[in-house]
Amino acid sequence: MLFTLPDYDVFSIDATTNLPQQVMTYSGVGTTLFNMAVNPVNGSLYVSNTESRNHVRFEGSGDRGSTVRSHFVESRISVIKDGQALPRHLNKHLDYTKGVGDEYDRQLSIANPQAMAVSYDGETLYEGAFGSKKIVRFKSEELENDSFMPHIDDQLVLSSGGPSGIVLDEVRNQLYVFTRFNNGIAVIDLTNFTEKENIHLFNPEPASIVEGRPFLYDASLTSSFGDSSCAGCHVFGDVDGLAWDLGNPDNEIEINPNQYAQLNYQLPEQRQLHPLKGPMVTQSIRGIADSGPLHWRGDRTGKDREEGESVESAAFKEFNSTFENLHGRETPLSAEQMQKFTDFALQLTFPPNPIRALDNSLDILQTEGKRIFHEDRTTTPVFPLIGPTMNVCVQCHEINPGENTYGTGRKMASIKSSQDFKVPHLRNLYQKVGMFGVDSALRGFPWNLPQIRGFGYDHEGTQDTLFTHFLFGFDLRGGHAFAREMGMPARNIKATALIAYLMAFDSNLAPIVGQQITLKAGSSDEAIDRIVLFMQCAQVVSPRPECDLVVKGIFDGESRGWVMTRGMGDDVTIFQSDRSDQQHTYEELTQIAQEPGQELTFTCVPPGTGYRIGVDRDEDGISDADEKDAVY
Repeated sequence: MLFTLPDYDVFSIDATTNLPQQVMTYSGVGTTLFNMAVNPVNGSLYVSNTESRNHVRFEGSGDRGSTVRSHFVESRISVIKDGQALPRHLNKHLDYTKGVGDEYDRQLSIANPQAMAVSYDGETLYEGAFGSKKIVRFKSEELENDSFMPHIDDQLVLSSGGPSGIVLDEVRNQLYVFTRFNNGIAVIDLTNFTEKENIHLFNPEPASIVEGRPFLYDASLTSSFGDSSCAGCHVFGDVDGLAWDLGNPDNEIEINPNQYAQLNYQLPEQRQLHPLKGPMVTQSIRGIADSGPLHWRGDRTGKDREEGESVESAAFKEFNSTFENLHGRETPLSAEQMQKFTDFALQLTFPPNPIRALDNSLDILQTEGKRIFHEDRTTTPVFPLIGPTMNVCVQCHEINPGENTYGTGRKMASIKSSQDFKVPHLRNLYQKVGMFGVDSALRGFPWNLPQIRGFGYDHEGTQDTLFTHFLFGFDLRGGHAFAREMGMPARNIKATALIAYLMAFDSNLAPIVGQQITLKAGSSDEAIDRIVLFMQCAQVVSPRPECDLVVKGIFDGESRGWVMTRGMGDDVTIFQSDRSDQQHTYEELTQIAQEPGQELTFTCVPPGTGYRIGVDRDEDGISDADEKDAVY
């Protein structure tokens, strides 16, 4: 099998040619790259990143072998100069052999470096440590030659966390930092390196988001050494694209109490949950609110939930042990802290599927794939058939958008030979494309192009494509067996159709959410058609609302907003303005937009957010323009 996974981290591109040309690639920069900054004097490139240590097995004490406890990810800035990538570990003061850090360690630690700015003379680099509530300054020369050491005088702890944007104002000798945790702007006096003020911008987020977010990112709060957090693997609440072997040799075998899917064909149930579970790819925290038991194996069961508590809420709280076993804390979070983290995590959701059509329709091939998914019986050919009837995909991978069910019925399935797994959702399959070697080798075709991704499909990421997954797992009956036709995938209509459907699988948010267009004098017919589509989608209510439609722009010299109301019929579409006694039809808004300086921007926003975003930002029941009228 030919499998080549080059380490292409940073690309140097010549943009001066008619067709931009790749000049060079740089390897060894880091696992997850966040930002880049150029030294204006010597041309060195600085890349903020984290480096994952997933090559080390197990969490826990390490008494029975290796462990990544307290040291599963490193925060770095890599220097690219003279054709080389030179990674610089930012926490050189830490002695990971201690196992557990102390207050001194945490005081100097830097976690999740992101935004950067370089002084005009090239001598100083300012870096925002998103996971440490800090602005850190480096002497560029010391960073480049790796002679720096963390020092408290070079670290400024901000009044609020999540520094994610930096603007350097050398005229005023100030640094402006966007602090994500409170949606504020910190003003830093560089003369004495102090925070002059933090300007709190309006923040529409509910308290549960604001209070719970730090537990995902704040390393000083959630880790022993203060250098890592959950976001080290769950990057911005999503995935890192890696597989980790985080079994714990210190734990005992447990019994899985979860409900199993009722299938026509399945192997005997294997309810034992072995503490050495093997490598498994990182799962997203998004969309877990309706996922049932958590983890690939459903081993976060939620069985000890309180009265009225959801399975998902109780299951997520079981991750509290991770702060001890993986993050190295001496104690888990308090019950109050874990509740805040849970309330935050259960509100994270998947974005719209970018492959699915904006009107939420399926093309001919995807439609055939949907039919196969719901109607054609499948089986696992590597085992003898038991009886004449087999399973349909949807028996395990249940779909009900009205109940936020997107591929999982929240139950277990016994179809593997080693362990039983919870039926996974299917919302992010398109994110896993990029591994090809196994599939091509099995089909007998040489694969000479480099791989894009090191881990693919299935719980351990070993299946490079969905074709390979079906080759080893399923046989579509009706005359076209996957196993027989994998050598000619283009002719295997059933396989091609099913995969097309899975790649366009529905998600929590309809495809139209986030789409935006500006209406002005001379707007094209395509722009008008797009707005008409927006209005059509905003009228959809079943099986779930698809979007709210808001409009923003200048009208009569004022910044104004509107939200489209539902249920007005096809003849007239009404938009409620941010002045409670004013409404406009779509035709009236079109006329407003024809005037120079009165261009209007139409945006499809998540269902239920239209009134807040469009006309009442603080949701106090008083429209935004009415509030301004009362003040002035």
